[in-house]
Amino acid sequence: MLLKAINSITLSILVLLSVTTEAQSLRDPTRPSASFYQQQSEASSVGGSALVLQSTVVSGKNASAVINNKMYLVGERVQGVIIAKIQSDSVTFADGRKLHMYQAITEIKGQ
Repeated sequence: MLLKAINSITLSILVLLSVTTEAQSLRDPTRPSASFYQQQSEASSVGGSALVLQSTVVSGKNASAVINNKMYLVGERVQGVIIAKIQSDSVTFADGRKLHMYQAITEIKGQ
């Protein structure tokens, strides 16, 4: 009886360990792709800090955008450039550049 209980517990532990190992190999579907991280590292090596649009909220005449983990409104400056327009998936700057969701801007005006 005791031997049967020990075997049952041992078997249960082995099954749990195999499930844990299997779960560790799964990819997180909410994690950005490797190309996103590569784009970020390339942008920072170009010599400027890249602008990354992470989120926008548009409600009637009110709109805000999260760029590089900071919230901005229309008319505010980001790295010296005024935000002219915020749409559901993009931000347009006064100098004509347009930033799309999760696309890094790496160019510097005038270069």
